[in-house]
Amino acid sequence: MARLRRSHLPPPRRRGRRKPPVQWSLRLVAIAAAIAALCLMLSALVWGWRSGWFERQAQAVQASLWNQTLEWSRQAGLRVDDIVVEGRQETPLVDVLTELGIMRGGPIMEFDTAASQQRLRQLPWVSEAFVARRLPRRIVVRLIERRPMALWQNDRRMALIDDTGRVLTRENLERFRHLPLLVGEGAEKEGARFLAEVSQCSALSGRTLTAQRIANRRWDLRLDDKITLNFPEEQTASAIARLCKLQSQQHVLDGLFVSIDLRFEDRLIVQRRPDVAPDPIAPPPVKTGSKP
Repeated sequence: MARLRRSHLPPPRRRGRRKPPVQWSLRLVAIAAAIAALCLMLSALVWGWRSGWFERQAQAVQASLWNQTLEWSRQAGLRVDDIVVEGRQETPLVDVLTELGIMRGGPIMEFDTAASQQRLRQLPWVSEAFVARRLPRRIVVRLIERRPMALWQNDRRMALIDDTGRVLTRENLERFRHLPLLVGEGAEKEGARFLAEVSQCSALSGRTLTAQRIANRRWDLRLDDKITLNFPEEQTASAIARLCKLQSQQHVLDGLFVSIDLRFEDRLIVQRRPDVAPDPIAPPPVKTGSKP
């Protein structure tokens, strides 16, 4: 039997070396730290998105760039050097300039025409406003003002109003004394319709009119502070037409009476002036009697 030499024998198997437990611990700690950092980053992103922080930062950057652009444009000559206001009669110029919200020399590209138009329309006298830029250096404002319709007295306070009942002013009313006077609560809202009906009677035109709203239901009309007309709650226009016909036929508004009651369709109740004697020959033009 042949003898095997040691050199012919296979080498003995060596068992693999296990890594020390300290290295595995360090890896686990590194992985946990990476996961925590990732979670923290995601949390910060979510918080910034929900709280609007990113949006605010973007807006701040955008505002800074826009302000710089406006300053460059102003230095290049795009600035407000001239403000032209057209159609202004009653609106104070200082109120117009205040509502425009821009100073001379400011960048014209910064001027917001739409916003200034809305502010101007809130002024008492302004019905409509149009604002435009005329590059490079001019702002043009065109106003359409409200037309005063009457003076309105309520609770001992006087005001000038338009046909919608909007109060235009409570100051310097002397120059509007030629307008009709509306008295009482609700008169400012119903006055335009009533005065339009009154204007249909030529016998009432050119006379001083004081219209009083009675219990917010009907009207009493006083002419030249000499004669009072009582109108019904409904069918006011037909009562005015009836009065106009009586005036053309019998001159009932020429100083014979101090009051004419038109509230009843089947009769006319008048009160004769005490200093005017009835005509002894001609019959009275209308049935007279005591006012109820």
